[in-house]
Amino acid sequence: MIKAQEIIIIDYGMGNIPSVVNALNFLGYKTLVTDNVQSIIKSKHIILPGVGNFKKAMNTLVEKKIDLAIKENIKNKNGKILGICLGMQLLAKTGYEGGGEVPGIGLIDGVVKKFQIDRNNINLGSCSRRLEEQAPLWLQQNK
Repeated sequence: MIKAQEIIIIDYGMGNIPSVVNALNFLGYKTLVTDNVQSIIKSKHIILPGVGNFKKAMNTLVEKKIDLAIKENIKNKNGKILGICLGMQLLAKTGYEGGGEVPGIGLIDGVVKKFQIDRNNINLGSCSRRLEEQAPLWLQQNK
């Protein structure tokens, strides 16, 4: 069943758009993948996906005037926006990825900074684990 509201997925060349489209279609939503400024301004539901570099992404959004379309949509209270990954970061006031201070879209009063990490001690949660069959949680799940 297709739900009535169409969701705009902004295509600026830096997002995993097929995954977003597939997920929304699975849930029954109609989607439109576009970089058309007028469609973005008028939309009730917008998703800004993103993978990559903050500076490069903002340069593309500015060049295509998508940043202004998003701001106008929100200013006019036309719709709601969801940023995914880099898309969420781009909604911030400022980012520092890509060299120096880079202005973002500015909907979120925040700054996106690079983590200061020791690369020798980083853990992204992908370590292997061994499940003990006698562990209390294991025993509860297999009752």
